[in-house]
Amino acid sequence: MSLPRRVLPGQTLLIGRRCSERRHFLRPSALTRLLFFYLVGVAANRFGVQVHALLVMSNHYHMVITDVHGRYPAFLAFLHKLVAKCLNRHWGRQENLWSSEQTSVVLLTDEASVLDKVAYTLANPACAGLVTSVQDWPGASSWLGLDGRVVDTTRPKVFFRARGSMPSRSAFRFTVPPAFEALSQDEWRTLVQAEVRRRERAAARKRKRASKRIPGLLRLLTISPFSSPRTEAPRGRLNPQVAGRNQRGRTEALQSRRTWLDAYRSALSRLRAGFTDVLFPAGTYELARLGLVSTHPA
Repeated sequence: MSLPRRVLPGQTLLIGRRCSERRHFLRPSALTRLLFFYLVGVAANRFGVQVHALLVMSNHYHMVITDVHGRYPAFLAFLHKLVAKCLNRHWGRQENLWSSEQTSVVLLTDEASVLDKVAYTLANPACAGLVTSVQDWPGASSWLGLDGRVVDTTRPKVFFRARGSMPSRSAFRFTVPPAFEALSQDEWRTLVQAEVRRRERAAARKRKRASKRIPGLLRLLTISPFSSPRTEAPRGRLNPQVAGRNQRGRTEALQSRRTWLDAYRSALSRLRAGFTDVLFPAGTYELARLGLVSTHPA
């Protein structure tokens, strides 16, 4: 059983999820780009989430968001369910699209970690040796949205009914994170682009030393969605919950999380013992959403 997660308003988070068996169900295509931009926009508007960066690889995706109202689990549930339903319909399958592993959610505690994870998200295809520059990646990406332009998309025709409940259009912007609210949109774009370019150059030097070549656009677009990478999946790796370049801030965030978990477990034990006046710590999400428990004020 996975550990509970503290859900509080205003958290900036790195989100990541991969496909079942690492298969390439999200391979670059017009449908995948349209689907992610449409659903991310609908979900962001519905749940009050700010989206700062997005990159959809062939078998996983990364996204940096700020959960303004403390509703990111509902945001992710909505997004993941409809992406899976639509692509399963498209690929003619019925099994799980997403891996059974818990979605990776990492709390970003300072400016440096936010910038690092936004650049990490956008530079992913270059660092993976799939393209020379992230602007060449044919999949869904927020690279062009760094200027704050409106991402306006129509509802995909696959799966969604023409007269269904889903809106016919979706519009949103990739915003400047709250940690950088003092910057203009142009200043934020310049900062992110410089960091991404630095990572691209480092990836190019690494490829050169290893004598590796870029696979080419045709291969990226025609790879079988039912295939998986030939390399073995890393095993036994840590699943971080917190990221921060400032050691003191990171330590404090980890200690705060441990304190919260202790309070949660204590409250759960009292509830199971039959006590009726139990208050769970602020940030308890699912039990509170279902109306099963009361929580302390945030």
